[in-house]
Amino acid sequence: MSDPNGKKKLALDALDEIAGDLEKRFQVSKTVLTFKEYLELFAEDPRRHGRDAANYVRDMFDHYGTETVDKPWGKLTRYKLFDLPWESGSPSRETPLVAQEELQAALYKFLCNFVNEGRANKLVLMHGPNGSAKSTTAACVLRALENYSTLDEGALYRFHWVFPSRKTTRGSIGFGETKTSADGGTWEDSFAHLSDDEIDARIVMEIRDHPLFLLPLAERRQLLAKLYAGSSEGPPVWLSTGQLSHKNQLVFQALMMAEEGSLVRALRHVQVERWNVSRKYRQGAITLGPELSVDAGERQVTADRSLSALPTALQATTLFEAHGELIEAAGGVLEFSDLLKRPIDAFRYLQLTLETGEIALPHQNVQTNVVMIGSANEIHLAAFREHPEFPSFRGRFELVAAPYLRNALDEQRIYDHRSLRTLRATSLRTRPPWRQSSP
Repeated sequence: MSDPNGKKKLALDALDEIAGDLEKRFQVSKTVLTFKEYLELFAEDPRRHGRDAANYVRDMFDHYGTETVDKPWGKLTRYKLFDLPWESGSPSRETPLVAQEELQAALYKFLCNFVNEGRANKLVLMHGPNGSAKSTTAACVLRALENYSTLDEGALYRFHWVFPSRKTTRGSIGFGETKTSADGGTWEDSFAHLSDDEIDARIVMEIRDHPLFLLPLAERRQLLAKLYAGSSEGPPVWLSTGQLSHKNQLVFQALMMAEEGSLVRALRHVQVERWNVSRKYRQGAITLGPELSVDAGERQVTADRSLSALPTALQATTLFEAHGELIEAAGGVLEFSDLLKRPIDAFRYLQLTLETGEIALPHQNVQTNVVMIGSANEIHLAAFREHPEFPSFRGRFELVAAPYLRNALDEQRIYDHRSLRTLRATSLRTRPPWRQSSP
């Protein structure tokens, strides 16, 4: 007869162990940082922490490596990320990309072109017959981004604004503390690590501006020149020229006014946060179907109840929150599935967005930092070629063929993988309830 008390103790011990491991991982991964702590982290490896989306996705390809495969028509380079190696052995493993090495090489080539040109200024459109693995190719890239962002090599950071409570500052939520004109504050006064009960308000920034955008443009360029000195690659254009989004700029200006121009005191309110790419939670990896909706918009957030705790200078400021797939995909990849099934008016805005690197909203222009890929079948592409607008779109699209496989052995591998998944799923369904968690 089993011992219930023994199992309870076992469960509690396991819970303590899990909690301890999570706390250690939280500290090691540097999940929450002050602006000073982030700047020190950036200085350790400027190239890693200063990448734009094109650099990031290309480095993700390089991280998983390549191998040479023999085909009847010659040797080809295969990018291992399409084998989903981090999911090896998992019963829920998704379908890897079989063959299509030419397609992989084309994607990598365009990513390198984007890096050389300073940003992803074109949409990579994969075209081919139905069943030619276009969606599988995109899914593998998004899955790889998810895994890569959890690694030290793929760490991503954004920032929010925090405002401490009166009992913490003995003032008015970070404003109006008694100070002399010579008191510029110190970096150690940051509010980034305050507990929830010490914070009255937190403004979450949905647009993932780089933390260095908080530094004035001229001084930022001088700093980047020093940090990138001796590097084989200079700072990305995005990092050297990018500016704060409208919402961030309004908060920053209000803080600088309230703090009498003290940058150190204003940056005390910055909380730098590590974030992970997630398809499920729509962060940095977005798949957009052929709906007829607008892919970006904005809404006013001034009336939000949480903002009532903000200082007067910010309560009187009208803030707008951007939303939509183009915003959610920032820093990663946005996939337009079956793009050409949409009416042309539904994606005409992509021309200007890709050309200028900005999406125009009613109250602001949002700088885009995203790699766009899409898919289309040959019938829709043939019809699109006949459209009078095609020549203007052609300059902003990179067309990549995704043909049917020409090797029977590759086709056999697809069916073998599907059979294995079916077998595993059947095994889990028919296994007795008390053995569902067994390997």
